Amino acid sequence: MLALARLLGKTPVIVRDAPGFLVNRILAPFLNEASFLFEAGQDIEHLDRAMRRFGMPMGPFELIDEVGTDVAAEVGRTLHEGLGERMRPAALAARLVEARRLGRKSGAGVYRYEGKKRRPEPELWVTLRGRPAASPLPESAVQERIFALMINEAARCLDERIVASAEDLDLALVFGIGFPPFRGGLLRYADTQGIATLVRQLERLERDVGPRFAPCARLRRMADTGETFHAPLRTSSVAQPDPSVTSSTGRGSAGGTTLDAPRTGGGPASGPTNQRAR
Repeated sequence: MLALARLLGKTPVIVRDAPGFLVNRILAPFLNEASFLFEAGQDIEHLDRAMRRFGMPMGPFELIDEVGTDVAAEVGRTLHEGLGERMRPAALAARLVEARRLGRKSGAGVYRYEGKKRRPEPELWVTLRGRPAASPLPESAVQERIFALMINEAARCLDERIVASAEDLDLALVFGIGFPPFRGGLLRYADTQGIATLVRQLERLERDVGPRFAPCARLRRMADTGETFHAPLRTSSVAQPDPSVTSSTGRGSAGGTTLDAPRTGGGPASGPTNQRAR
């Protein structure tokens, strides 16, 4: 199976059989928490923009439309059944399905589509939300809230041995959902932010928003011991090139090496091959 995946040009990651496997399970808070923020009064375009500016290839509502609101609603239901109340889905996807707005494939979902053009639907959004708009949160606050939940779920995946290592998990998310490679992967990003800082953020959100933000046991332990997901990066002892000297390659990439853009596919169903561990 691994050889076939490589033959097809895929990057396989072996994961254990569990609800959502790995990529869908960690992607769920990305979509769901954005929907809860919308229900609390945040603007959809603002939320999508905040995620793109972080480096994601598309915002959560753009992704819901690409995947299909019907698919998103069914994945949410399955994860809620399998993983419990912390995965309770927001109502947005189900409401759009009831309105027969299935995403790009039907010409309308969160957004409306005219050919290749995506159009906002502010009047519809007010109706779906059923409450006045709130003052926009800073983009950094939106990013903190969504990625803190994703990291929390990723830590649980390691504890449950859904995936063998932090390295494999980061690889799966870079290739599976387009997590920005320049941030090193979700768990490398967590290390950069500081695990103790992350736990304090989750505890504050647990108090202010709800129990779904409760830090998992692994994160609490790591915060207490100073542990990180990855070994610290070593500073190279090799002399660094003078930035005033133009590279002979004529390219702006380090050492003339260019990273390929991650393959983001069409949504949660795409990405690394979810091979069940034997």
